[in-house]
Amino acid sequence: MKKASFLLLLAVSAALTGFAQTKGSAEFLPGSILRVNNETANGTIKTLFKARGVILFAPATGKKEQLTPNDLSGFLVNNEDFISYASDFYQVLVKGDKARLLQRATANNGKVFYNGSQAVSSTSLAGSIGDFYIQLTAGEQFKLVSADNFEQVASELFADCAVLVAEIKNKQLDFSKLADAVTRYNSCK
Repeated sequence: MKKASFLLLLAVSAALTGFAQTKGSAEFLPGSILRVNNETANGTIKTLFKARGVILFAPATGKKEQLTPNDLSGFLVNNEDFISYASDFYQVLVKGDKARLLQRATANNGKVFYNGSQAVSSTSLAGSIGDFYIQLTAGEQFKLVSADNFEQVASELFADCAVLVAEIKNKQLDFSKLADAVTRYNSCK
């Protein structure tokens, strides 16, 4: 039991390593943004996830902007891909044709953002910073996945891949191998 707990802790901390590098960047790093109107721009980005739930964007020319999840479809910084959904930013850990694995980077539920002088209250998904979500590309819905619900959620979402579901139900794949499970689901025929 101790060994299993240690391995789970090790796997989750390894998955969080990339997230931790960006979650509080003290400096501006090269990146690009994709606005909700599909306009792209290159420049430098400073993430203020924990403090404000936003990013600061400095284009090559022009002044810095504070951007909320409602302003963007996503952004790329330090070779890490983030998307915006339901008033929060999520880091994309695994991308594929069938599913992607996301990790929540902000917790903006109830925060008030301003669109010019108009106040906009934010509503987020259930969960906290650092939680994992699986999204099937066939739909918009994000499913919160944890060590406690991994078997149920993964079996439901990956139901069209019998080999993978069998490994999950037989405990050959567990939450500590979440990224591997999503990657394998994407390649399942």
